[in-house]
Amino acid sequence: MPATVPRGHRQRSTFELRPPRHFIYPALLLLLSEKPSNGYRLMVPLHELGYGAIDRPTVYRALADLEHDGLLASWDAEPKAGSTRHVYAVTSSGREQLAAWMAVLARERDNIDGLLRRHIALGTGPLIPLWAQSARDAAAGPPVYSPAQPNEGTTALPASTRPLVSFNVMPARSAVLVRARSTVGPIEFGTTGIRGSLRVAVDSSRIYTDQAADGRLAIDVATLTSGNALYDAELLRRVDARLFPTALVELDQADPSPTEDRFRLTGRLTFHGVTRTLQGMVGVSLIDERTLVVTGEETIDIRDFEISSPTMLMLKIYPDVRVFLHLEAEIASSPEP
Repeated sequence: MPATVPRGHRQRSTFELRPPRHFIYPALLLLLSEKPSNGYRLMVPLHELGYGAIDRPTVYRALADLEHDGLLASWDAEPKAGSTRHVYAVTSSGREQLAAWMAVLARERDNIDGLLRRHIALGTGPLIPLWAQSARDAAAGPPVYSPAQPNEGTTALPASTRPLVSFNVMPARSAVLVRARSTVGPIEFGTTGIRGSLRVAVDSSRIYTDQAADGRLAIDVATLTSGNALYDAELLRRVDARLFPTALVELDQADPSPTEDRFRLTGRLTFHGVTRTLQGMVGVSLIDERTLVVTGEETIDIRDFEISSPTMLMLKIYPDVRVFLHLEAEIASSPEP
């Protein structure tokens, strides 16, 4: 007999969160491109990708589908001990299909990132505990580093033909998200502890990306959190947060790009007491006459900043991390001459 809903109680529509239905196909092609294997030995690396529980019958059915489509070849391997194992390897057609799948996944990731950024811009919602339980107004965004003002003694940026307008970063509506790969799947650390200012050539409705821009950001490293106390403690220990509590981003050069509303930046990131030059693209837009939004992303190798890869028990975090930045800044002054 079906369960009844008590009178006066409104039943809420729910759905189950799960990985994309056909994710197992590109995942198997990827793993088998790295090394031929049998179905049994594929179970552990599939689970390590972090996309939910996948049972053995599902794996074997997917392998059969891929072989039927000519994307896999298989053979019986000579047994070293026990029974014979059926080994699978990727064909040339399989590699082509994998590349096509990866292109689709990249587009879907961009679409999902855009959806998340719009949700984050609301400043509320259950997404936040995923990476910052202690920061209720935390926001995850994309992009990596944003403009920063040159230090004293550096060469000034070229004079603009239009006046630069100053904007102050709004911490409660800005965020940095660090996405790391690990042996247990992706781990994300985030913070809204961002301070700084930007100067951009704008008028009431347009940003002029054909002119130089400048700015400076300070990020409170000690406020980075994943929502997992063990991970957070290990991160802060590895980055020496007490000794180096702040990461600085400083812009040396901002050049126009072929795409409207984007800058090609060259700047310096100082983190863990080490300064490195970075280059990348950021998107800039006005959401109203007083509010500027800057987004971007970059992949950084933490070893460049003299940080070793964190390891906890059976967990290992890989050194290449993807850094996303979402900044909202409010106009601070009248245009400068």
